[in-house]
Amino acid sequence: MNILHYASFVFSAALAAGVVCFLRTMTDYAAYASDVGSWGVFFTVFGVLYAIMLGFLLVEALNKYNDLSATLDQELNQLQDIRDALIYLDNSEKIEDNIRQKLKVYAESVSGKEWDEMTKPKTDMSSDTSEELYDLMKAVHDIEITNDSDREVLKLIMGKTFEITTLRTQRINLSNQTLPQRLLALIAFMSLVLIAGFALMGVDQAWVHVFMVAALTAAAHLLYAVMRDLDNPFVGVWNLSHKEFDDFAKSI
Repeated sequence: MNILHYASFVFSAALAAGVVCFLRTMTDYAAYASDVGSWGVFFTVFGVLYAIMLGFLLVEALNKYNDLSATLDQELNQLQDIRDALIYLDNSEKIEDNIRQKLKVYAESVSGKEWDEMTKPKTDMSSDTSEELYDLMKAVHDIEITNDSDREVLKLIMGKTFEITTLRTQRINLSNQTLPQRLLALIAFMSLVLIAGFALMGVDQAWVHVFMVAALTAAAHLLYAVMRDLDNPFVGVWNLSHKEFDDFAKSI
């Protein structure tokens, strides 16, 4: 987490603390003493709804993050398997080198052009077979069958290639999925209501009141930031990296 993220949480907590200090000088909390029971009911009901909504959205964002991470690992593994399977071919070096080159180009297209597009979920990114993947299929089609080993390797590589097309579609579809903006707005609204409720609640000790509101503000800000980062896992603090695709391309 970089210094800007730390600064944003500190600023939110400090701002909330300043608002509480201001309210304590302007508000007659003693007049609210008879409303303690009502405040309790409000925080109980509202807090439960808030926890359910926040938990649901966090689980959805985390599931998307994990599914996307697993899909990227599987896609990379298929590329590695194709590269390694070439060892068993008895074809010309030209055919094998062409397949390796197409694998490299595809890996670079994932870590370059496609990665940039996936960072923008609203971009109209096609999940259909890419040109780089078609080039890989054509290179695989050039494999010559000279013995039983070549036949088995060709069958394996063709299966791996079609698996890549499926994984690519899954990866793009997952990257295009985002949490509904209305639900995110609802969480932001509920967070503000909870913070405002605690700020208006009468507390005898000023430092206890300030601490409660500042801590709640920082926690709500952090949870919202985590949820947004997980929802778009290509940017932010908790993000997926294309380094392994770059390393694969460099290894060829």
